[in-house]
Amino acid sequence: MSILSPQSACELRRIIKESTGRDISQGEAYAIWHYLIKLLQLLWRVETRKEIPPPPHQLSLFHSSKKP
Repeated sequence: MSILSPQSACELRRIIKESTGRDISQGEAYAIWHYLIKLLQLLWRVETRKEIPPPPHQLSLFHSSKKP
């Protein structure tokens, strides 16, 4: 399931209704999700993370390279 989906928006609406008593619209739930995701990306610096380089190719212990 994707993060921004109708099911996640409905679940967020239910959580907000139970915790605050306020009934929000589907669009407001999507907007809140959007801002929460942006905040998490900012806090975790998703865009500026360095890519992990692939490990170097390791040859087998029994590999013998014969030169012609």
